Amino acid sequence: MPALPPCCAFHQIASGYRAMVPADVPPDQGDGSPRKAFSRRDFATLSLFAAVGWLGSWILRETAPLAQDMSSNGRAQTAADQRTSRSAGNPDGSVTVVAFNDFLCPICKVTAHILAAAVKHDGDVRIEYRDLAFFGPMAERAALVGLAMDRQSLYPAYHDRTMAMHIPLNDAVLRDIGHDIGADWEQATKDLKDQRQAFLNRLHQDANLAFGLGIRGTPAFLVESLLAIGRKTEDEFLAIFAEARDKARIAE
Repeated sequence: MPALPPCCAFHQIASGYRAMVPADVPPDQGDGSPRKAFSRRDFATLSLFAAVGWLGSWILRETAPLAQDMSSNGRAQTAADQRTSRSAGNPDGSVTVVAFNDFLCPICKVTAHILAAAVKHDGDVRIEYRDLAFFGPMAERAALVGLAMDRQSLYPAYHDRTMAMHIPLNDAVLRDIGHDIGADWEQATKDLKDQRQAFLNRLHQDANLAFGLGIRGTPAFLVESLLAIGRKTEDEFLAIFAEARDKARIAE
């Protein structure tokens, strides 16, 4: 059984103490003897269990692999080989990161600048962005606007600006972002109408790729054949980049 986090450990012990009191005995009845007060020893026992639970959780977190090996999944190699203009970093980088994000995902917003810092620090990594819409219609709308910005070669600027926004997104905010990065919003509006089906098909392709890799939420990062899920630190990203290079050298 996996170690319980501190709150769960406390709840389990406290539940055990409650179970010792018969359910059909009112608090003011019973054998007449005074109820034992919660002693320092009881508190120490609970604290010990909480500490053990925390330690177990920490060990599991520290020993778990940073990323899952997806080399047996054919879609992983296909995704890593794709080259689009929805990209950033070193265009000739030896490592490709396919970043699956949702423009409304709070953790994606936090992680976006961390990934960018790691890519800049490494200097030999390319990012390919794939936008998902787990957070509903406005997430889809933001992703569609991103594809319209891509037709003006402004996707990277749009991605960075949108991810830096910490206010609710709506059409007015997306329009302001377009103006801020120098987009022709009239042309973008036309493309959103005329190219809507093509844009939706692209989003569906990206979603199918994510599902084929077992991704069920954002953020997620396919680093060559390694799949990392959730928020990562800069050092963790750098370690995953290094592991991806090591695997590539072994495979040669």
